[in-house]
Amino acid sequence: MIEASTDIQLGEAIRPSGDAHRRVYGGTPALVLLSPLTFAGFIVVGSFASFILFPRGGWPSSFISLAAVVIGGIVAIATYSRLHMRGFLKALRRLGSPDTLHIRFRFDDFGISTVSERVSHSAPWAAVQFIVRAKDHWLAQIDTTTLVIPFRAFARATDEQAFVALAKTRLSENALARSILDSQ
Repeated sequence: MIEASTDIQLGEAIRPSGDAHRRVYGGTPALVLLSPLTFAGFIVVGSFASFILFPRGGWPSSFISLAAVVIGGIVAIATYSRLHMRGFLKALRRLGSPDTLHIRFRFDDFGISTVSERVSHSAPWAAVQFIVRAKDHWLAQIDTTTLVIPFRAFARATDEQAFVALAKTRLSENALARSILDSQ
């Protein structure tokens, strides 16, 4: 059995969870490009109509306005995303979520479990779809739940190595093939 524990900041697991979600389904190029291309298509049609209706404006002004709108749209989406995340975390605080939560992780022959003063989870190894190493966390995809395990949760490097060794022996063949378990 391997145990690890750390304090998790509110919202800390959201971005790493997105990495795991992209491994499950990252979209297709067509899906990723559909919204911006549709947006750009309407702008091109509008610019073309403007050019036809107002030919003295010239193509440079249409191109510049098209570029400005596209760049503005990208900046607007990025800004909205940041503001939305800030609002989401603020709303969680209002609902009573603590800013920091101490989580204890346990890895044994039966599976993975987490315990805190507010919630606990456990999952058998058969439910683990993959485990991957991210920038500062291990990500364990357990059916529809992503478990984010910060590297700092392991008290010693040997504890983290033991976790990796255990995962290599307990994951299913398919889950092991989908996993990235290099510890460095």
